Amino acid sequence: MKRAPWILSVLAAAALAPSALAQTFGTATQRSGCTAPAHTGSIEARPLNPLTYAADAAGVVVVEMESHAPTGNWEFESSIPGYAGTGYFRWDGPNLFTTPGVDILPFRFVIPADDTYLIRIHNRHDNPTPDQDNDCWARVDGGPWLKLFHNTGTSGVGVWNFNARYEETGEFPEHFFTAGTHTLEISGRSNNFIIDRVHILPKTVWFAQLSDPQSERARDRPVLGDVMRVRMDDPTNAAGLTPGVARTYWFGNFVHPNFPCGLVKPYGEVLIALSPAPGLAGAPVLWQGPGIPAVHSIAIPNDLSLLGTFVGTQGVFLEPGKVVLTDAIDLLIGDV
Repeated sequence: MKRAPWILSVLAAAALAPSALAQTFGTATQRSGCTAPAHTGSIEARPLNPLTYAADAAGVVVVEMESHAPTGNWEFESSIPGYAGTGYFRWDGPNLFTTPGVDILPFRFVIPADDTYLIRIHNRHDNPTPDQDNDCWARVDGGPWLKLFHNTGTSGVGVWNFNARYEETGEFPEHFFTAGTHTLEISGRSNNFIIDRVHILPKTVWFAQLSDPQSERARDRPVLGDVMRVRMDDPTNAAGLTPGVARTYWFGNFVHPNFPCGLVKPYGEVLIALSPAPGLAGAPVLWQGPGIPAVHSIAIPNDLSLLGTFVGTQGVFLEPGKVVLTDAIDLLIGDV
């Protein structure tokens, strides 16, 4: 397949189903200029909706409970010290020992590689009887609801810990996740059970660290058969653009740039290769003003010849008498 300057001509038609054996994680990597970086928020891959979290370089996902609005009988509190973030959730509903799935808290996350993962929750229970107020329901990817509990005797009462286990196995929750998006759901079971945060980590990592920061939101990635979107904005209008007049353009090139930084021009730092000439990704999109991003999108077909393809991309704001370059986003097309 001949590679034209830009992805539109390459992604013209064709739809070969990707092989189940081929597995390349699609990535969208932000890159700034060394000498003349663009204004903050100039271009970014669009955050996934619903809220989804991305693993860090070690494959670890961390989610604070308060990232979600309290649902139903889950109460946000911050009176007991020892939590991370700004607080924790306490189940203030009835005991639901035979009724899972009430007031569900869903946690979506993206796994970068097939592996066995552990789920560790930072939790506590304060009932002096160690087998009371000490559990919740949990399920993964729509599977069966399982009791997730903590009971290490009286020494485990009134302390924060990561020791919740499945009752069925007596072990920490362990799941084999394929690369891609997965969901953990938690629902109430025992009144007064407290959960601070959720850690999902490769079994080889094992230890959950309270010092681990919350994971960043997962964003659109170039994946065969999916749509890749970027948002272009000037949130503080640092460039002095005119809302409703400035147009945004998204350019790209299949060739890696042959410079470690960029080429500095009066209108910014060029961060993509200029030979062969970059091509335009779709039609221009009008910028409506600060905080209202212009969204560009590309549909990527299920064409195995694109797997592992690099595309360097950069945006441009253009209005009469003014040209402003964005940061770059380097794409690697994957099948997950």
